Amino acid sequence: MFSQRSLLLTLIVEVLVTLCVLAEKKKDVYRPPSITREPLTETPFKIGEVVRLPCAAEGVPQPTYSWRKNGEPLTTTDSGSEVQQLVSEGTLVINDPKSSHEGVYQCFASNVHGTAVSIKTLLRKAVLEPFPTVREAPVHRPLVGQPLVLTCQPPNSYPPASIYWGDNRNSSKLRPIDNTARISQDYSGNLYFANIAEGDSFPDAHTRYLCAAFNKYLRIIVQGNDQRISAVPARGNPKYEPPRPMWTSPGLDIAIKGHTKKMKCIFSGFPTPKVSWIRLDGAMPSRADTTSSFGQELVIHDVDFSDAGRYQCSASNQIGSEPQVKDFHLTVESPPFWRTKPPEDINTSDEEDALFTCYVNGHPKPDIAWYISGVPVADSPPNPRRTVGQGWLRYSNVTRADTQVIQCNASNAHGYIFANAYLNVFAEAPTFIESPQDLTVAEESTALLKCRVFGAPKPTLVWQKGPNQDDVQDLDERERFTVLDNGNLEITNIKKEDQDVYQCYVYNKFGSDFASGKLTVVERTVIVDRPESQVVLAGTQVSFNCTATTDPSALNDLKIEWKKDGEALDLDGKDNWSLLDGGRRLIIKRIEVDDSGHYTCNASSGLDSDTVTAVLTVKDRPNPPSDVRVSSCSTQFADVQWTPGGDSNERVSTYTVYYNSSHDETGKFHQAATVNSSWNRARIQLRPWTNYTFHVTAENAVGVSSRSEFSRDSCTTAQEIPYRNPLRVCTESRDPDTLVIVWEPMLRTEHNGEGFRYVISYKRDDISGAREIIHEERDWRQSELRIPHQETYKPYVIYVQAVNNVGSAPGEPDKKLGFSGEDVPRAVPENFELVSESLNSTSASFRWTPIDESLSSVRGFFKGYQIRFWKVNDESKIRTEDVVINKWEPCWPYARSSRTARSAPEFVEGTVSSLWPFSTITAGVVVVNGAKSGNLSQTVTFQTPEGVPSIVPEIWVSERGSHHLHLWWTAPLEVNGILLGYELRYKKVPPAIDHWKMVYINDPQQTYKRVHDLDHNTTYLILIRAETRAGKGPEKSVEATTVSVAVPDAPKILHLTSGYDFVNVSWLPSSEQTARNPGCEFIVRYRQNAQGTWKDTPLEREHNWFNVTDLEFGEKYEFIVIALNRNNDTATSEPQYITVGYTAETQVHHAASTMWLIILICLLILIVLVLLIIALVYRNRGGKYPVYEKEKRHGNKGRLDEEPAFSEYIRTEDSTLKKSQGSLESSSKSEEEGSDSLGAYEDVDPTKFNDEGSFVDHAGYRRPLIAGETRPRADIKSPSALTTFV
Repeated sequence: MFSQRSLLLTLIVEVLVTLCVLAEKKKDVYRPPSITREPLTETPFKIGEVVRLPCAAEGVPQPTYSWRKNGEPLTTTDSGSEVQQLVSEGTLVINDPKSSHEGVYQCFASNVHGTAVSIKTLLRKAVLEPFPTVREAPVHRPLVGQPLVLTCQPPNSYPPASIYWGDNRNSSKLRPIDNTARISQDYSGNLYFANIAEGDSFPDAHTRYLCAAFNKYLRIIVQGNDQRISAVPARGNPKYEPPRPMWTSPGLDIAIKGHTKKMKCIFSGFPTPKVSWIRLDGAMPSRADTTSSFGQELVIHDVDFSDAGRYQCSASNQIGSEPQVKDFHLTVESPPFWRTKPPEDINTSDEEDALFTCYVNGHPKPDIAWYISGVPVADSPPNPRRTVGQGWLRYSNVTRADTQVIQCNASNAHGYIFANAYLNVFAEAPTFIESPQDLTVAEESTALLKCRVFGAPKPTLVWQKGPNQDDVQDLDERERFTVLDNGNLEITNIKKEDQDVYQCYVYNKFGSDFASGKLTVVERTVIVDRPESQVVLAGTQVSFNCTATTDPSALNDLKIEWKKDGEALDLDGKDNWSLLDGGRRLIIKRIEVDDSGHYTCNASSGLDSDTVTAVLTVKDRPNPPSDVRVSSCSTQFADVQWTPGGDSNERVSTYTVYYNSSHDETGKFHQAATVNSSWNRARIQLRPWTNYTFHVTAENAVGVSSRSEFSRDSCTTAQEIPYRNPLRVCTESRDPDTLVIVWEPMLRTEHNGEGFRYVISYKRDDISGAREIIHEERDWRQSELRIPHQETYKPYVIYVQAVNNVGSAPGEPDKKLGFSGEDVPRAVPENFELVSESLNSTSASFRWTPIDESLSSVRGFFKGYQIRFWKVNDESKIRTEDVVINKWEPCWPYARSSRTARSAPEFVEGTVSSLWPFSTITAGVVVVNGAKSGNLSQTVTFQTPEGVPSIVPEIWVSERGSHHLHLWWTAPLEVNGILLGYELRYKKVPPAIDHWKMVYINDPQQTYKRVHDLDHNTTYLILIRAETRAGKGPEKSVEATTVSVAVPDAPKILHLTSGYDFVNVSWLPSSEQTARNPGCEFIVRYRQNAQGTWKDTPLEREHNWFNVTDLEFGEKYEFIVIALNRNNDTATSEPQYITVGYTAETQVHHAASTMWLIILICLLILIVLVLLIIALVYRNRGGKYPVYEKEKRHGNKGRLDEEPAFSEYIRTEDSTLKKSQGSLESSSKSEEEGSDSLGAYEDVDPTKFNDEGSFVDHAGYRRPLIAGETRPRADIKSPSALTTFV
């Protein structure tokens, strides 16, 4: 195999040889001229700037050039003149163009075989004339809310100028006016206001609206048509104005195919109309945009004939109103365009035929004209072998004299198309320009075997395959083999059997030739693990995989390359990007919206490649809007506009406008308006005497954008009167001699101007001719006025009015009838009694004699009575029940009539419904006026019967097995009687069909229950309620699901607690940290000395502990716990061992008892020694002992006179010590009676165990002594121990 260097040298040599052959073969070939470069159809110029009109052509011999201006020959030079022609080509240069150089120019390129002609170009001086001078700008004075048109008469401009409007407020510089739904411009440059806002007028006489014209070529702006607007304010809000057309595009309109067509509707109205477009005779073109210019404009891009039809714009500005419509009929026409292709050059030989075609379309139908070397055919010398038809020109039996250049021109009202083509007649045998070469390609790709030839007449070309030279056009799959117009053979969807030698055979009447090349087919490169398109949120991680296979011979050359949006992936500086596994895996961490795009994996082997593109869409919160601005500002409204930010690949749903006002703290904002994403503006309602700034946020499905920059303009509103008076004006009863007038303070934003204050008025209503008293309160935060030294409960006419320096709130303030303060009622109800037959656990009725309802008795408004009741011995919790006789209204509208008198009944009766069940209750009644209550009447005491208990506060499931649930609950907070127990019901949750099953817990202390015989993987509804003798309380529910059937979890022994002849075993249902399937039944299995026969306890279904009895003291036992489920599957715990009667706890207890006994014995010995020493001292002194004195007091006189040695001491030992010993025995006996005995464990009380079943009482135990046996250790309180010591 050749090296790459050798292959390159070989290719260079072959190219040089081919060029030499072609040069030799074609040295005598001639060719008519062909235009290769020509000017544009229009060429503007500036005075003093050089103009170049390009023109170049090719031909043999080299063409010469000439120009015509306005159809006349143009004299040019190659240098030193205003108009020059470049030496190397036909380009025309005008060094100092003037107005005299304007005209229509055309280039001609000629040689001995004919003349080629360029298109015509219009050379015209660029100009922008000024606006006419206006001494004084006209002033428009429209009413706010009414429409207005500012006309513009643009000056002459070439090329045509762009027209726009601006104003010069705040500076002399023209500031462009943004087009909005309210302000828009027609195609002639006139400016339309759908309705005038106060912000459209400028108080400064020097601030004006100006029309500006911009010539892009000259880069010059001129301005004029100065106009002013002085809007007349409307009284209140502007009145509603229905939509009316102000300007529209023509109803019959023409669009040009391939161009962009715009149609526009501008409507007036208040509020600003919303404009929309529809197509009446079909679907709107997919290339149409109906959102341009805020819906006023329909834009159709790349117009096609199918876009012709009927369109309609409509405008509406009020829900339910009839929209205004305008219909359009659009016709589509076009300049001429080639139906297939323009006429082509023809190389042929003598006696052949030549056909030139000029097939065009257009509307209106184009006219076709033929030219020969720029001269109309009709004016050319006649040729009997030339025939002209509709769109074609034919030469028959051509001769060398027919060599010439032919032009076709097609034109209609919208333009023309022009083409040159030559007829070249000569004789030449076929010659290879490019011959087939050996080629290696991959399966399923496309192979291109080249065979380009030259000859005249045009040679016939045949491709042949293999040694049999089969014509490829005769092959079975000939549709995959295509001979292109240039002679090359294209083979698509290459297969292994296409591998062969291919021969290109060419011939004409002057000769023939052939060349061949070998096609080698290898396995194709295929990406087998393809990257997938993804839609992700910003901040996450994305991974693309790309693994490929190829032909074994090219494996070493297989490369994986990545591109993003067509550009090679550059990972420099991208720490969060990485390529792994030789480029087969691309990872992007902490992904951002900018990472969105088309990611292309290209696997190439040098022979072929495979490419897969995945689209990555990264969604995030939208970018904040920008360029927030106030387009208009009035006392009541501001129009806020903004430029939408990016949507971060998730459509923006809404925009929200916020404002900060001069009344707000820095950083505090208020939501003003939320609009649909199709709008980029909002009208904000404002309040007077406030400065506003605005910002906007955007929201999409991902979240809310950060806020935009603040509006570049602020909006300051003028002062006005307050819009309303304070609300909730009334009086309050506090002190008996005080009138208190209260109201709701108004916010600062409601002041509407400086000098805000409240004007408070009050006047006695019950005194004819009473004087009205006015008080002003300038603290706007104040909410009350206190007027002391008034009579108790007298009527007053009151009102509160809002006022500022501009004036008072509109309309008369609402007057109210209020009252001065009330006092404690003097009246006390009598004959208060319980209606016995009405009493139940929670309610009872009472009756009493009505009071005197006079003002002197009630000392205020007689509201009624209040029953008060409480539990005996617990007056801290008093409950009340109101018995309303008259509805209390502290203030009446002044115009309303007063209440009519009411006749009192014989008795008043009231019912309370919130008694405590099963309680002793005391009740009484008081009189109540509008503010205070009187003294309590005489009381009655009674007992309520039992009631149903309250709801169980909580129920939960501590254990879920495949066939059981372990439930726990808490006792009701209010038993309301004597608790009898609990009722528990359960059944399967629908859609399962089941009946309620019931379990009753008779022990009121039990708050747990294991429910058995349930189905696995089933959800149950469980209800529980407590019960007293009065009935059952409300039910508490919980839902729980059993687990799947499986071998139960192995239990874990928690405690082994030993007694004298028993062991209490407690366990956890599962040894796992999280129980998967605890057993529903348990057996304790045990044996003696770890080798005896196993014994089983009965099944334990309720508790997690069991007391194993009848064990032998001092023997070691092995214990295990076995868990079972309903399928009799079992699991066994780890074994544990214990010696009965010798637990670690009892040993510690005995060790501690022994230590205390030793200490006590030592103390007793010390006491005895002290007593002996004292006795000896007294004896040596001859003194009397205390014992002797004691006996003397008890009458042992006969022995006092005897003084034998140590006689007193002996008596003392016999009496005093024995009495002391007896005292100790008595103490020991009482302690022993209180200690645990063996009998205490013969019937173990379950309450001595904790929730896990562990034994709680760990006190020392004692068993009876066997004959001849001593106790293993002494108790410090044991009488036997003390007796032994003595």
